[in-house]
Amino acid sequence: MPKTKILSTLRAALVEAHVDVDGLVERLASIYRDENLPKSSEQVIALGFLACARALREASLMQELAIREEIQDLERLITEVLTEIRRTEEVVREQLELLSRVQRRRERALPDDLSPSRASNPEA
Repeated sequence: MPKTKILSTLRAALVEAHVDVDGLVERLASIYRDENLPKSSEQVIALGFLACARALREASLMQELAIREEIQDLERLITEVLTEIRRTEEVVREQLELLSRVQRRRERALPDDLSPSRASNPEA
């Protein structure tokens, strides 16, 4: 896109937004160069684009940091969930063992309960 078209598009946008172009030029110059007015409006536009690029980069870095923090939080949560799952598995295993022992005792005790000697002496 030619420079003239860029400038005219930017100026049209500024006029539509009711922004004073000279005020914008002065503000950009004072913010980015801390000097007097720049030599050309292209310099101001370049500085504006540079500022936008830097702002986008900074925003991107902030988003990346936020995403990394979220990932760390998720990793912590996953670790906690896995720990709780392991604990639950251990409890279930222990309960199954206990149930199995009780069942084996009952199976061993059943023949004794059904034996004829037990039938004649219920107290034994």
